[in-house]
Amino acid sequence: MDAAERRTFDESADLTEALEESRGDWAAVSASHPVDVDAAWSRLQARLTAGDAKVLKFKREQRWWQNSGGLLKAAAVLMFVAGSGVIWSRVSRTEVDEPVVAVTKPTERTTLELPDGSTVTLSASSSIRTRDGYGTGAREVELVGEALFSVRHDEKHPFRVYTASALVEDLGTEFTVRAFASEPVRVSVSEGAVSVRRALADSSTAVVLGASDMVVLNESGDPLVARGVDVEAYSAWARGTLVFRNTALRDAIPDLERWYDLEFRVTDEALLSRPITVDFANQPVDEMLRVLGTMIEVQFERRGRTVSIEAPVRTGMTSSSSVQVGSGA
Repeated sequence: MDAAERRTFDESADLTEALEESRGDWAAVSASHPVDVDAAWSRLQARLTAGDAKVLKFKREQRWWQNSGGLLKAAAVLMFVAGSGVIWSRVSRTEVDEPVVAVTKPTERTTLELPDGSTVTLSASSSIRTRDGYGTGAREVELVGEALFSVRHDEKHPFRVYTASALVEDLGTEFTVRAFASEPVRVSVSEGAVSVRRALADSSTAVVLGASDMVVLNESGDPLVARGVDVEAYSAWARGTLVFRNTALRDAIPDLERWYDLEFRVTDEALLSRPITVDFANQPVDEMLRVLGTMIEVQFERRGRTVSIEAPVRTGMTSSSSVQVGSGA
């Protein structure tokens, strides 16, 4: 082993302790039994090259060599010393490069801590993945869906969020990114600042947002920037509350479908333009439908996951064929 590898081995309390244990095991076994060292090393080499998950996915809280008997433990540590340049590099790369991945289903939310201490709260029907080499240069993640980021700012290691059509770079601390398929990308900032640009655009086109700012990126056209907005309404879902403020029913339905694992159908497209202003904080699905129906004067018929919406029968009102709204789940 070279000098750097030797220092790594010497500074590891676990490996030093294991080596001392192995010496005792080796002495005890050697005193009473002849040892076929070549055969023991061959068995260990076969185990390693077979891709044993406990070796290749090394965890600090578990010493993989402790699961072997005395002879194998001794042979394993001695082989580690002899070939540390191979084994240590495989273990180290696995720890650094293995991506952090999280996926949520409809109705689910989850919060995870990234390797640098930044946190992400992932909304329903969303996914996030760290890119290879996270933290060695830039800290980069890929997002599908919606997430609230609380970032440890580090100028030397910029934090970037990649979506299918946008790139968001942290210049501050807390912001929300919404990037569901078939919807415009929306970024809102609670604290600090971020820059936002289209995925393939030059950095000179980036829009810088400060606290209480929001931007919407459509498939084409200029970014739509709003300053001084109530951005807490756009991140309230992370605290368990769906907030709608004068929101057209057609825009609210995708969130309701993901939040409650439902599929909405309407019998009159005109109903989709009706606005709602309401907060839903963990209400059961039937209570949510009752409140919503009273607010916009519609009737619901629920069969399993499917909810049909229709207006009460009134003189002069007509209905068209059923139309599916939103992506469902």
